[in-house]
Amino acid sequence: HHHCYEDKYHLVERVTLVTLASQLNCLSTLGLGRDVLAQARQWAQSSQVSFRFRSQEKCTFLREETRRVEDPTKVVNEVSVGGLSMGLTSKTVTKVTEFIWKFEVSYELELIRGVGADASEKRLLQRRNSSEEITTGSKVLPHPESNIAIRKEANITYLLQHLAEDLATPVFQIDRSSKHCKTPRRNAEVEELLSYLQTLAPWVSKVTQYLAELQQKVVKAATANVFGGHVLVPSLPLFVNGSAQATEPAGRSDALVLLCGDVGSDAGPVLSAEDCNRLLAEEARLLAEKRRNIAEAVPDQGVYTPAEAYLGVCLGHCNDVLMHWSESMSYVEQLLRDQLVAAIGKEVTPAEFAAYMQFHYRKLFQEAYAPSPFSFAVRRSSQHSPEGAISVEESQTAMQSPISTLLATGSPQAMNFELDACTTVSFTSNVHLHACLVHQFSGQSAAQLSLVSRARQFSSFIVMVGRVISATSFDPKFAMLLQNKDELQIPLDLSTIPTPKEFKDAIESLSPEQRAFAKAFRAMQLESTLFGILVIQVKPQLEQLLKLPDDSLTKEIKLTQDLMQLFIRYQIPSDLLSFSDDLLLPGESATPEKQLQLVKGQVEAMQNMIEIAKEAEIQERRQEEQQRRLEKKLEKKGRRSKAQPDPPSIAPVEKKNDKKPAKRNPRVARGLLGGFGSMMKAMVGRATPVPKGHLLENEAMDDLMDDGMDDMDYDEYGRDCADEDSQDGSPAEAADAEGAAASETLAPAKAAPKGSLAPPPRPSLT
Repeated sequence: HHHCYEDKYHLVERVTLVTLASQLNCLSTLGLGRDVLAQARQWAQSSQVSFRFRSQEKCTFLREETRRVEDPTKVVNEVSVGGLSMGLTSKTVTKVTEFIWKFEVSYELELIRGVGADASEKRLLQRRNSSEEITTGSKVLPHPESNIAIRKEANITYLLQHLAEDLATPVFQIDRSSKHCKTPRRNAEVEELLSYLQTLAPWVSKVTQYLAELQQKVVKAATANVFGGHVLVPSLPLFVNGSAQATEPAGRSDALVLLCGDVGSDAGPVLSAEDCNRLLAEEARLLAEKRRNIAEAVPDQGVYTPAEAYLGVCLGHCNDVLMHWSESMSYVEQLLRDQLVAAIGKEVTPAEFAAYMQFHYRKLFQEAYAPSPFSFAVRRSSQHSPEGAISVEESQTAMQSPISTLLATGSPQAMNFELDACTTVSFTSNVHLHACLVHQFSGQSAAQLSLVSRARQFSSFIVMVGRVISATSFDPKFAMLLQNKDELQIPLDLSTIPTPKEFKDAIESLSPEQRAFAKAFRAMQLESTLFGILVIQVKPQLEQLLKLPDDSLTKEIKLTQDLMQLFIRYQIPSDLLSFSDDLLLPGESATPEKQLQLVKGQVEAMQNMIEIAKEAEIQERRQEEQQRRLEKKLEKKGRRSKAQPDPPSIAPVEKKNDKKPAKRNPRVARGLLGGFGSMMKAMVGRATPVPKGHLLENEAMDDLMDDGMDDMDYDEYGRDCADEDSQDGSPAEAADAEGAAASETLAPAKAAPKGSLAPPPRPSLT
């Protein structure tokens, strides 16, 4: 049905009126008659009125009984004696001991004013004391000896205050002119009713649950469908075409509260008051029918009687009405939302709403005051190329984009920040104040903001992030040097503080000391939580540090890179690189070109010194590595020599060649050293005693080793050792084998006669 926006307000009001009437009718079955209702409404004008349900249970031991239980199964045995047959029948009798307990329940339902301290502030609605015997097979208490099973209260002041003076009609209307009224669902009146129902619903659920558990505590006959079945819920969120015409007049109704007749009034396409009264009458009729059915199904004796069963049914139906009203309000709100989505053609996201606001800003603001993207180029002046860019971006979509801010630029102002405990840095720059409006929908997270900084090639600048704690102080928390195409992205975690009205309401009930502390803390929040970004360009600061004229380093790319390396990597003091008058020759003038040339010379000299230091360190490390390798080889040879039983004897070596020795080959020398180890190993165990004068002198052996070490190529030696280590087998054995082969090449031995037992010839050393 086609309806207007105002009709949704009529629908919410009509459903709410029917719900309030249904609530009063359900509660009237609990003993809330017209006289009690009148007194309760009078109480509600000045005090809080509540329902109180209290139940106490007791369990005491009565007696112990013993009885015999016969087994229904009988056993027949046939016996033949002297041709005569007889049948003997036997049966089993079991002795059963039972324990009888007395289970007592006492509950009462009251209507109280305030806390019900005085008897005049209470009205008893229901009270019942009952008991029942419970039989168990063991002498263990089936229930606590004495227990307060439930004590629950529910405030119904709102329900009584929205009842007309005639006590027969509920009253409810939404103030559409209020600034707090947003939609038919989102307004102060509906929120107040929702708060009341959220208080009443737990009380109804707890009492209903207790009555259901009470039924299970005693053994009774089957009571199927006592809580089952459905009673009509009259609060229906329906639009109708015109008004329904009654074919016959409404009969007598048992309902305590009805809606006032407005058949002739224009309430929109909603159910008329007469139709709603018919629904309320049908609800009352079904509740009365349910009461008769319970009286027939549940015996009126013991702890659980028709009174408890009907009380549970009424409260259960009351809970159904509450849930149905809440769903009806959500339905109206969802109906409004679906119509808005259908009108737009899609569901609007926060990013799309922000794009709409940008479109709106272009029409609302003049060009000079319109919000602009928070993205700025880092440059010295308009005559210089940008060193990089800095921006604050949001990531609501797949791509990040700068946020839009309102900008106000102030005059240059001197500020400072503490670099450490003994260093304070002062700076003067333009101050730019930005303000942005961030959009967030309920149930969705806010957009994630990030500070993004990008530097170009051969460019550098410093980004400092912190708080502006006063008009002259900046408190940096993080800093980063960006250079040569660096990109920095810092997530910004936003937090909100209470609005002035929220803060005022929150401190209203605090003590004077707490209120003073809260105000002081909020003042600190307002003064020192301003987010600040400080950008420092490096080249202008280097020019001042090195005492160079302005723009001297703009086109000196290599010099700038060298300076950054010396300052950052090697921590060179600036005094060793800066320009000073004592660097000038007598009679020279300090022109900008001369100053730059002298600084270049200082940088070059410092780099040469660093290179010399590097070479010295490399040479020292190389020697240490060579020494380590030699010590490792000597250690291995020492372990092998210790494993031999006797020390080797060296026989005189016969000189085979009187010619002038050929030019030494480094590889042969290396083989010579390796062959020495093989020779030592070959002579062990088979050397014959020789005269003392024939032993090789120590000095001659040292000279021979020195000659071989002098001709050795250490770099090639290191590579050969690495190659040997990668082969199979022990590196020492591989060196010995190569040395032995070289030795045999220099001094070939004579072959022994065939079949001779003489030892193999000794290698000759030339």
